[in-house]
Amino acid sequence: MRREARDWPLDYAALEPYYTKAEELVGINGTWDGQAKAPSQDRYQPPLEPNPISAYAAAGMDALGMRRYRTPLAVITRDHAPSGRTAPADADTVKTAFVNRYGDPLGLKSNAWVSLLAPLREVDGGGALDLRANCTVTHLEADGPRVTKVHYRDPGGRPRTLTAGTVVVACSAIESVRLLQLSGLLDPAFDKRVNANGLLGRYFLTHCFGGAQCVVPDRSDKSKTLDSDWATDHCARPEWFRAQGLWAGGVIYNNTSDGALPISLARTWHAMDMDNMWKGYLYDTGIVGDGFEDYLEESFGRRLSVAFMANQVPQRENRIELHPSVKDKWGRPVAYIIKTWHPHDRALMDALAEQCRQILVRGGDVRDVSSGSVGGSVVRIANHVLGGARFGADAADSVLDPDCRAWNFDNLYVTDGAFMPTSGSANPTLTIEANSFRVGDVLLDRVGRT
Repeated sequence: MRREARDWPLDYAALEPYYTKAEELVGINGTWDGQAKAPSQDRYQPPLEPNPISAYAAAGMDALGMRRYRTPLAVITRDHAPSGRTAPADADTVKTAFVNRYGDPLGLKSNAWVSLLAPLREVDGGGALDLRANCTVTHLEADGPRVTKVHYRDPGGRPRTLTAGTVVVACSAIESVRLLQLSGLLDPAFDKRVNANGLLGRYFLTHCFGGAQCVVPDRSDKSKTLDSDWATDHCARPEWFRAQGLWAGGVIYNNTSDGALPISLARTWHAMDMDNMWKGYLYDTGIVGDGFEDYLEESFGRRLSVAFMANQVPQRENRIELHPSVKDKWGRPVAYIIKTWHPHDRALMDALAEQCRQILVRGGDVRDVSSGSVGGSVVRIANHVLGGARFGADAADSVLDPDCRAWNFDNLYVTDGAFMPTSGSANPTLTIEANSFRVGDVLLDRVGRT
């Protein structure tokens, strides 16, 4: 890990003001008391009352001495002035798992469109935003150290070209890396600049995942929740993971809205990999007839899970490449992922899965407690794709500089999760947003503020 991992080229204090800014502009509810790091300003909207089934998780955390807090969720519970969104007068009508598990036509879920982009339509008569939907960028073109053209196909498939003084790539980590690799495939000079040290695509990361589940005595309507109700940073604190002989830790939270509908129970029942979603019933032949009725009686509204999300060790061999033979509809190589778990990943997942199990065991009158992680076989996780173009203070071992600018280009930036040198131990969305605001300030200083 000392050989592979690199620390971030900036500290928490440099990012903290941008976390606060993101929390205010995006619209997030939750509580700070109990989190490992306190903010300079509390911008959270108030959370809604937790679902009754979450009381078991809360009791277990308390019994183990784990400080807990209301899980921050990107859903507004009050009117949100920055975006102009309004919440229902009765906030409890917001409390539906469908906001999390399905699309949200009401605009309560704080995605980038409703929080940040849609409000720009009102700025300068709509001239502040030119959104070209259903287009596909094919490659970037450079003249020496400057990217001069963005080549793309419009919705009809016709090739188009844009010129820009600054180009920011944010296609999600895998596709951002792929776009840079495709651009280098067409132009060796571009490739030499963007991948001078051979690290583009390297140190690809996801997260270590796992947890525990149980059956509780009373049935709850799990659709009456936003998502997770409680979380704890106990196992993300250095004093805990160092005592376990570990390099890093992770956050633990209870899943409230999982299995809120029978169809969502079915989706992940005995799922073994991304290709096997929905296939659990094929391997569990006991779930037919009365067995299926018994399964619903046992599971629906009574199954509670506690999960963890933890740091994965950066490894050079975990990487994104261009596939040698598989092409997309435009004849371009698709992304090809090579990834495995480090022994530390498995040790960490085992330790955290046991912590999750203990939370449920200590949480009250529960039964059928089981635990596990993705470390046994599931490597192909699609959640939280990160790394592949990590930033750093040294051009020899990073793709981007501390401002997320490609080292050998003057005007090319990458601001999605590809920039992250480690995965952290929490959902990365807020970090990506905070860093994007930080890079935005860098660009404003470069081009001049108006």
